[in-house]
Amino acid sequence: MVIVGATITLLKKTCPREPSLVLYCLIYIYISEFQLKHISFGLYADDLVIWKSGRNVTDLVKDLQQDIDIISCFSEALGLSISTSKTKAILFTRQRHSTIPNIVVNNSTINYESSVKLLGIVFDSKLRWHDHIKSLKKNIIQKLTLLKRLANSKWGSSPKTMIDFYKVSIRAKMEYGIQFVC
Repeated sequence: MVIVGATITLLKKTCPREPSLVLYCLIYIYISEFQLKHISFGLYADDLVIWKSGRNVTDLVKDLQQDIDIISCFSEALGLSISTSKTKAILFTRQRHSTIPNIVVNNSTINYESSVKLLGIVFDSKLRWHDHIKSLKKNIIQKLTLLKRLANSKWGSSPKTMIDFYKVSIRAKMEYGIQFVC
């Protein structure tokens, strides 16, 4: 499976104000109407993720490239641009590939990454979750350190406040995305 993530941004000359929720809904509806034959996609705010699964990497990339060209063309017609500096590609496989065909957006080659972060979850190319768990551990240790500082017996927070802090910031972080990891 190859996934390409892109951030769609408005061109300043066509929309000087901050985009609204209505605009993102319209973008989603418009992308849904694209006649994309080869790929699946998801849109969250201004982040577009497209993916394709199969066994032959060359065919996957060829299909992705055809539909990326369609998305790029329609985006430009709408006054939108795809940020190639924020766009990443990842190939999920446990096999070794010596050469992977390039994906091109707006005449820029998209880099393949060994891991990408999508909505707070770090996906690595082998789906082993080491990078995600390492990132999660680092974040939770920082929050536990803060909780420890809040727990001073002379001036610290009440036990209820500390339990609420734990539930909101630590447990929620551990539970988020657990269905992907397990």
